[in-house]
Parts: sequence; structure tokens; C-alpha cells
Amino acid sequence: MFYNIPVIGEWLVVLIQGGREIGSLTLTRIYGLHAIVVPLIIFGLVGYHIYLVVHHGTTSPSERKEEVHSAEEQRELYQRDAESTDRGETFYPETMGRSGLMAFAFVALAVILTKHGRQVAVDIAAIERRMSKSELAAYIRQPPAEIAMPAYADLPESDVERLADYVLAAQTFPREF
Repeated sequence: MFYNIPVIGEWLVVLIQGGREIGSLTLTRIYGLHAIVVPLIIFGLVGYHIYLVVHHGTTSPSERKEEVHSAEEQRELYQRDAESTDRGETFYPETMGRSGLMAFAFVALAVILTKHGRQVAVDIAAIERRMSKSELAAYIRQPPAEIAMPAYADLPESDVERLADYVLAAQTFPREF
């Protein structure tokens, strides 16, 4: 996936994977990212959101219509809205329904985009048709355009041969267990 980024794609692949091939360095980097960095980012964003809510408060529908100049005016407006049956807005089911609908739309969009995108992270050991060693070497050096995997054109010949041998060996094992 990162390989498709212009100019810096191949550099990103090496940085993220820890080399040209997926291995133990890739596992430790991804684990460290998901176990330390991602929770810290989420914690920071939630903290910033709470800070903004505490600092600025929330905005009621009436505040969007009428300008409020003081905290006292805001309290009065909230009290009026809370006691009003036509201006008040309940969290369930109205707000929850709208939020759920938006979440569903984003998930559906993500599914649609992944189903119709390019094929990503192809396992060259799962190539459907059997190839000769020379065909595999050519495939490894320059994969088809519709396959999102890096080209290993600058890989030494001995490494390409070892990789082709690995693929040929992997193709001899049954695919179903």
C-alpha cells in the first residue's frame, strides 16, 4: 500500500517493514505502533476534546439561533430548553439515530472503497498458476501493474533466485488443511 505513494513510497516500505521483506522487524514495529503510539494518540485526542468541552461548553440548538453574551444568559437558555417539550432534543433516539446512521455510512464507504480498490499485499507464494523459475524471477523483478507490491529490480540475482525457490517450494504444499 505504501509503495504506491509517489517518490517516497519505496522508502516508506523499507521504513515500516524494517527492510524489503516482511519479517520479525515488521512484527515488532507494527506491534509497537499499535500497543504504544496509537493509544497515546487516542488518549491525547480525547483529552483535547474534553478540554475544549470544559473550556467552551456545548452549544444547544437555541444558542445557534440566538446570540449569547454571558454565562448567565446561557444558563437561562439551557433552563428554558430543558423545560421545553418542543425545543428540547433527547439523546435517544434522535441524536443516537443520526450518529448511528453517520457511523454506518462511513463503514459502508470504507467497505465499498476496499472492495473496489487495487489488490494490496499480495502473497507471491499464493500465485494461482504454476510458473517456471525464470517466470517467477521476472514476476518478482517487475510484478503486474494491478498488483500493489514493490518491484525488486535492484535485488541481487542470488536473492531473486532464493525467493523464486521459496515460492516454488511453497506451491508444492497443499493450500487447504
